[in-house]
Amino acid sequence: FPEAYKTIQSVVIQDGVTSIEDSEFRGCSGLTTVMIPKGVTSIGSLAFEGCNGLTSVVIPNSVTDIGYSAFEGCVGLTSVEIPDSVTDIGHSAFKGCIGLTSVRISDNLKSIDIEAFGGCYGLTNVMIGKNVTSISSHAFKGCSGVTSVTMPACERLSSIFPDAYETIQSVVIQDGGVSIVHDAFEGCTGLTTVTIPNSVTSIEYGAFSKCSGLTNVTIPRSVTSIGNGAFGGCTGLTSVTIPNGVTSIGYGAFKGCTGLTSVVIPNNVTSIDSYAFSG
Repeated sequence: FPEAYKTIQSVVIQDGVTSIEDSEFRGCSGLTTVMIPKGVTSIGSLAFEGCNGLTSVVIPNSVTDIGYSAFEGCVGLTSVEIPDSVTDIGHSAFKGCIGLTSVRISDNLKSIDIEAFGGCYGLTNVMIGKNVTSISSHAFKGCSGVTSVTMPACERLSSIFPDAYETIQSVVIQDGGVSIVHDAFEGCTGLTTVTIPNSVTSIEYGAFSKCSGLTNVTIPRSVTSIGNGAFGGCTGLTSVTIPNGVTSIGYGAFKGCTGLTSVVIPNNVTSIDSYAFSG
């Protein structure tokens, strides 16, 4: 439809189709609705790029792969739910979808490529499944409006959200992770609440350093070690209870926590390193 592709408003893809080819609906700016049948397993690169009239799309639970720039520039999209079948989201797949306010990514997803949601500055809430093994740096670059994140324990917030990590207020760490990686939330000055699951056994060095807005944190009983500088510079913390499972508190773990007025340390702690509570 060389003369009509920009004005076509609705498309129904027939049953039996297994893939949406690269650039298939690229530039169909008048398209508002599209029905993708169950049975489609892949959405090709640039498949819906520039479909700026598209307000909603239902991705069926048969799709496993969303190609690069598949929905780039679909500024009318307001929400996206990635189904359980999807394992990979390609480079810039939803880049520039400025109307998006929320996105939920299933537990089955394995990888999120570079700038998959880049420039989606309307996003406020992001839920990343617990089984993601690879989130490329800058996956959410330019998502400056994000305030709430649910994410696995194995990632660093400043790498994933380079333009929002200082303003994100609430983080829920997915159950299943055993270690909060070093510098995971370093410098997240807007962070006020964090939920740490009972699966976590270690909080690595610098994990929450300089989170000056953090006023309280509940360390679960599963934790056995608190690394060097893990909460260093958390000036807003007023009280900390170290659970019975902890045996070691690292160098400068709570150094510079000038607001602390109460600390409870159990008998099981056998090692408190230098400057653990100094300053």
